[in-house]
Amino acid sequence: MEIVGELKEQIKGQLQSLTVVITSVLAIYLALVFQFNNAIEPLIVFAAIPFGAVGVLGGDWLMNMPIGFMVILRHHKSHRDHRESRDRGVRLYRGSAPT
Repeated sequence: MEIVGELKEQIKGQLQSLTVVITSVLAIYLALVFQFNNAIEPLIVFAAIPFGAVGVLGGDWLMNMPIGFMVILRHHKSHRDHRESRDRGVRLYRGSAPT
């Protein structure tokens, strides 16, 4: 039996995504190794990731928010909007005209 069609494309996409994730994790680990000059301390940083995930999931659950990619995009957009409004306020405070 041969896998063809949409299932074959889905498996191919998942393997590509897995390759990207593994490569990214290794690149981040190597960057942390160079920064800390130690091979163990980056593992401590990686150990904190589950705590952050629990906090995000718990916050979404408490606020009755759906969990998905669009929530991440909305969260990123709200931070960008906040940063833009803050920068606009700094420009006004310093006397320059807003753009």
